[in-house]
Amino acid sequence: MFPAWLICKLRRIPFVLEVRDLWPASAVQMGILKNRQLIGIMSWMERLLYNQSEKIVALTEGIRDDICSRGWSKNKVELVTCGVDFDKLYPDTLGAEFVRNKFGWQNKKVILYFGALGEANNLTVTLRAAQRLQPREDIVFVLIGDGMKRGEIQKQIIDLGLKNLVVLPPVPKDDARLYINAADVCLVTLRDIPLFDGAIPTKLIDYMACGKAVLCGVRGEAERIVKDAVAGAMFEPDNDEQLSKLVVQFLSDKALTKSMGAGGLAYVQSRFSALKMRQEMESILSAVVNM
Repeated sequence: MFPAWLICKLRRIPFVLEVRDLWPASAVQMGILKNRQLIGIMSWMERLLYNQSEKIVALTEGIRDDICSRGWSKNKVELVTCGVDFDKLYPDTLGAEFVRNKFGWQNKKVILYFGALGEANNLTVTLRAAQRLQPREDIVFVLIGDGMKRGEIQKQIIDLGLKNLVVLPPVPKDDARLYINAADVCLVTLRDIPLFDGAIPTKLIDYMACGKAVLCGVRGEAERIVKDAVAGAMFEPDNDEQLSKLVVQFLSDKALTKSMGAGGLAYVQSRFSALKMRQEMESILSAVVNM
């Protein structure tokens, strides 16, 4: 972002900053960034970019509120959330059947995590839940994605002897619908740190757009969305026992998961249209240009 601001300044172009994550605060809270001098430099850069921007566009209410609480005007900070392209993400029975046949999951109950395998994603809770449910031969946990923790996760699967958990490589966004629809229940997990209370993982909205019930291990804004939509259930971010019990509960009640999937779909259709979000962003940019 710093080079982008510099180019805008040199060319006298209005600078609009979109904030999808709070740096360096999130890296500090996760324990990734510890060097005080580096933290100071990154904090200075953050303040400079916020001060120099004509508008700050926050991805979530939590990010917006955090920025405003630190002194930036509410008039300067706009909210434009992530959106769903409903031409690409929607309930797809045929797509689900194709994927389940491809991987031999016809007689399996699939618990799916679709997204980054990184430091922030807290996937160890999923591994521990899978370990608890190993006696259930009809259940398979599927992680689809890549990231810095992928190798470590694969090693843990071997060390723990998990036969009910598989890791698949990332798939193109256009194919995401097929894999999400193949799941019986979908998972959202993040590390349990205060800043993530204001996070809305994109995967959560994608799951809901495909009409899937969600088990959410993220507090705050994501939890509120799931509860408001009646689209799933919340578990404590590090509580694998609670997660495993919810998995069993959801898989034993098809009517419940179907109802929650329908609730989630209706919710995102009314609030998270990508077309509407693009229009809101265009409106902001047009207003800045005409200032």
